[in-house]
Amino acid sequence: MKKFGFTLAEVLITLTIIGVVAAITLPSLVTNTGNAQIGPKLAKIVSSFELANEMMLTEESSVSIVGLAHNGQNLNTQQYVNRLRTYMRCTTRSASPDSNLSSHSFGDGYIVTTKDGISVYIPIQYVALEGVNDIVDSNRRRLSMIAVDINGFETEPNLDSKDRFYFVLYDDGTLRPKGSILWNNATSSDATTDTEHWSHRTKCPNDAVPTDPTYCAGSVFENNYKVLYR
Repeated sequence: MKKFGFTLAEVLITLTIIGVVAAITLPSLVTNTGNAQIGPKLAKIVSSFELANEMMLTEESSVSIVGLAHNGQNLNTQQYVNRLRTYMRCTTRSASPDSNLSSHSFGDGYIVTTKDGISVYIPIQYVALEGVNDIVDSNRRRLSMIAVDINGFETEPNLDSKDRFYFVLYDDGTLRPKGSILWNNATSSDATTDTEHWSHRTKCPNDAVPTDPTYCAGSVFENNYKVLYR
């Protein structure tokens, strides 16, 4: 008489094999899925941020963010963020940076959070200044280095190149991803020539482990919003 079905030992062996395969492939699958979300989320927040700045400048008939100040006074960060909140329809709050941002010398600032949970951190010490001229375009001024966290600053892992990325906010309302070709023409406290900035792109190369993950926003934007680094 023929037997139908499987013995308990056969079932256990099959489940064990499935478990081993899942343990091997699941982390890679989770990583790939997470990486696939990085580019679109960064593109979305940059687009929203720049659009809000454009609307702000248009309605105020200004060509520069610092030009929004009245009576000859510099525009401070709180004033800028309050206006930005109106155009982005988002929430804001003042906050001290977490330990990761502190390690990059970010002081106190303001967190702008969209409805879908993407956060932008704008430090106080930059926007309150008149700005630093761009190396190539003297009419464009660097206002601030900002940090973007695609799942919010209160949600782990809060790691550079994983869910946190860095950009430069310019006086005309545009953003430049740190480490990109555009970053090549930006001024920075740690570099003064185009050559030095260009060399920074090697800190987050394609298909390699970044030596400085803070430059990986440039890699994402230069590769059609894809994560190619490991």
